[in-house]
Parts: sequence; structure tokens; C-alpha cells
Amino acid sequence: MDINNFGPFNSDVWGTVSDWTMVIMTGLTAYFLIKTFREQKRATDIEHERYVDQIKPTFKLSHYDTKITIAENKYEIESKIELSCTRTVPKILQVSFIQSKTGKWRFTGKDGNKIHFPFEIKDFIHGQIRGSFSGDDKCNNRTGCTFQIIFSDQLGNIYCQFLELEFIGQDIQTNYSTTFKLDKLPLLPERYKL
Repeated sequence: MDINNFGPFNSDVWGTVSDWTMVIMTGLTAYFLIKTFREQKRATDIEHERYVDQIKPTFKLSHYDTKITIAENKYEIESKIELSCTRTVPKILQVSFIQSKTGKWRFTGKDGNKIHFPFEIKDFIHGQIRGSFSGDDKCNNRTGCTFQIIFSDQLGNIYCQFLELEFIGQDIQTNYSTTFKLDKLPLLPERYKL
């Protein structure tokens, strides 16, 4: 009997045991390499999401020197409003104000000039504005002051957050929305484009 001939399995055609062992080991190595690369990609994606969440700025809205006047046919508020940022200072792309349906808000900057919304602040660090509200008896001594802030983080991801001051009689509540990611920057009027 010829050692290279196993009946119908001729080694010249089918190869030797070492050839088949090498093919099987190469296949197993490729399989485990692909599996390892997929696990590494998952771990990298998880770490990237953690990092993005860690550097994602969030805003806080605070008020002080607030004076609320309630009379028979009027409801007036004077307040200093400050936007502050937690974690890292982002690039602010746009700050919009959602006007109350029950009255009229008017905002001025530190210099006393009227602020027109939406407005941009290039490098935002603790911006303070003064807001005044006047409403009639239709507002039932209740109004809100809602800001929409569109900003980007250090990686260029664009986010949006809503901040609200709610005035009910003499009480004031501060509400924050979660920061959510935008796929692209919303369309701005031509004069506000970067």
C-alpha cells in the first residue's frame, strides 16, 4: 500500500493531512479574527458614545432680582435671566425664544439694547439678559418664558435644548428638557447664518 494513496482520496488531488490541517486552522483563525474585530468595534463604539455623552454640554436657566406685580387687569414680571453651561463651554449656534400666547415678553442685554430672537452668541460664557413681561387679565396670572438653544460640542455634534421659566402667580418653576442631538443645523434666516 502506497502511503500517499488512501483509496479514492489520492493525495495528488485531495492533498495531505497537513494541507487540510493548514486549511482548517486558517479558516478557524479567520473566523476568530473577524469575531474579535467585531467585539473591538462594539467596545470602541460604546466608549465613543460615553465620551460624546461626557463632553455634551447642558444648560441651566436661573433668574434673580425677580419682581412680580399682580393687579386687577395686569400681570407684570421683571427678572434677570442667566443662561449657564455645565461641563464644557460649547459653540452656541442659535438662541430662540418661544413667545408666550398670553402676553408679551421683552428682552434687553447687559447694555440695555433690545434683543431680537433668534440671536447668536459666538463664544458663550454666562450670558445675562433682562426680561420683562406684561400681560392682561386673559393670562390668569400665569405665563412661561421658553428658550431654545442650538449648540455644538467639541466634536461638532449639533444639539438642541429647551429651557423654561414658568410663572404661576408669585411662584416660579424652572424646567429643562433633555438635550437631544440634531442630524443637521435647522435653517436659519439669512442674517443669522454662520
